[in-house]
Amino acid sequence: MKPVSMRGITPAARWALAVAAACFTAAPSLAWGEGVDPARNRFLLLDSRLIEKVENARLAVGTVNKHPGNPLFGQELPWETNTSHMYPNVVYDPHERIYKLWYYTRMDDAGVLEWKRDVTPGPLAPKQTGEGNCATLYATSKDGIRWEKPALDVYRYKGKPTNIVVWRDHGTGVFLDARDPDPMRRYKLITVRGAPGKIDAAFSPDGIRWSEFRCIAEARGDTHNNAFWAPSLDRYVAITRAYPGMRTVLRMESEDFINWTEPVEVLRGSQAAQTYSMPVFPYAGVYLGLPAIFRAGTDKRVHTELAWSPDTAAWKRIQPGAQLIPLSEKAGALDRGCIYAAAVPVVLEDEIRIYYSAQKKQHSDQPGWLCMATMRSDGWAGYEQEVVKQPAVVTTTAIPYKGQPLGITADVAKGGSVRVCVVDDNGQHVARAAPVSQTVSDERLVWDKQIEPGTIRLRFEFSNAKLFSFSMGD
Repeated sequence: MKPVSMRGITPAARWALAVAAACFTAAPSLAWGEGVDPARNRFLLLDSRLIEKVENARLAVGTVNKHPGNPLFGQELPWETNTSHMYPNVVYDPHERIYKLWYYTRMDDAGVLEWKRDVTPGPLAPKQTGEGNCATLYATSKDGIRWEKPALDVYRYKGKPTNIVVWRDHGTGVFLDARDPDPMRRYKLITVRGAPGKIDAAFSPDGIRWSEFRCIAEARGDTHNNAFWAPSLDRYVAITRAYPGMRTVLRMESEDFINWTEPVEVLRGSQAAQTYSMPVFPYAGVYLGLPAIFRAGTDKRVHTELAWSPDTAAWKRIQPGAQLIPLSEKAGALDRGCIYAAAVPVVLEDEIRIYYSAQKKQHSDQPGWLCMATMRSDGWAGYEQEVVKQPAVVTTTAIPYKGQPLGITADVAKGGSVRVCVVDDNGQHVARAAPVSQTVSDERLVWDKQIEPGTIRLRFEFSNAKLFSFSMGD
């Protein structure tokens, strides 16, 4: 299966993603507004700006399936002395046709670590002050399941090559920026590396040998920092956090990845359920976040939820308290204690892969393992019935339409169905589609009459089904 979206995509695919997202503005509002770009062709129904009326339906997070081969790997090398959070970053590199992973460890005896000084450009020397004995490690995979930890000659441990690519950094976020024309800036990272409370950035041609780090902002940042290109904003966005007292999500932006705005709070939980971190990424014209919720008021475990935003500034948690990747309730299970989602999911032709780090016990316990869960296409969240014996109805707002084919994505149980019709401003039927009675992904609808271009409202009536998205176009 070939990845078709997220970081690591080709410039052409990134352009397509930008077109799909171009209908959104930077205004921090969840109102639909005017000027919707007809070029957008995929609509997640979790986007509340699309919804005009809901009857007997609720929005619920999707279902993930944990990979039967979990864990994909764990703490096994001599310098991996505490991979408790791991903070994984996964990309698919289409040029090399491999998956790449950067992850976090603490080191007990970094005094035996040697810096390979003839690597230019390279990291700062180990003797310089920084975030304690922490490191970012590197791994690769041809299929995203079986991983290798290459012996690189950047740092040596007891005289031998390691997979360490950065030392004395905390909560590093790495991404592949296919749109940057400078090959020396192809990979970008943000991290806490210098003095505590300072966010640093660096660049790399290969994700292994990094430029000198420069301070770009002030924030506590002792979490999974992450950054990405926001196509609808035409700029970079970085996500970090504030602490102590209360863990809250902070956001900042930049046009060049060097000069950044001041970090501003964009999401917080409660004192008992704090927003520990939040990987963010563009998807189908909106931005999705995977907030890690630290259960400070109860069992000190960490679970992962789902949030969405039209602009990376205004955020709404979907079904707060509901776990997107459920913690195991089985005693001794490797993911019973904590789950931290990777930055970012990998979108394949027929599934979404969500990598995550797992821990058996509480937030501060070790070690951690790399795991993976999968989800159906567009399956982040969908509408389902509240009262099972009555059909659910969801009606959209007015949407620009140019006569393209219309499709839907839904899970339909045995005996269930989804019926779609176009209605006018008064709710009167204009056209009806043949019922859908099985699970479909982007299934083209067959109509009883031609739908004229203009603006349309779609009315979905469904039973024993979960409705995720609709599309316009081939």
